[in-house]
Amino acid sequence: MMRFTEATSGKDIDSLRYWGNHPMMFGTTQPFWVYGVLWLVTWFLVIAVLVALLRWLWKKGG
Repeated sequence: MMRFTEATSGKDIDSLRYWGNHPMMFGTTQPFWVYGVLWLVTWFLVIAVLVALLRWLWKKGG
């Protein structure tokens, strides 16, 4: 893998717009609030899985 300094090869880091062109982080086709809703739903699912695992372990031990 190349280092970040070798990849820029003397270009100004602001001209690369490193984070602005990353499609996985910031999409351009959807409003920004969609990502907030997806973040919230993801955390609800993570908490639900952890609660289900805790209940399963509790019943298995009893």
